[in-house]
Amino acid sequence: MNTNCLRIWRNLFLRAFLVGVGLTVLLAMAIFLPWDAWMPYATSMTRLTEAQLAPKITQLFLDIRYYLLFIVLTPGLALHWTLKKEEATAA
Repeated sequence: MNTNCLRIWRNLFLRAFLVGVGLTVLLAMAIFLPWDAWMPYATSMTRLTEAQLAPKITQLFLDIRYYLLFIVLTPGLALHWTLKKEEATAA
């Protein structure tokens, strides 16, 4: 792989991380701001109590965090450092 290809992949991973963080913030706002309004509807649709549903929502955000940090950000940072080292050795 040449450095241009690595640069494209790095930019893809880092931008995907930023988009993912932005969407996670929007999702959190969509869930937690109207919590009192939609919780009765959600509990009747899923037949779960609020005490059962809240940990599932927390687990959703933990899964999103795991994906963003370890699947998207880690390869992006690794490619970033690889490109910096390649540029330093080429100069």
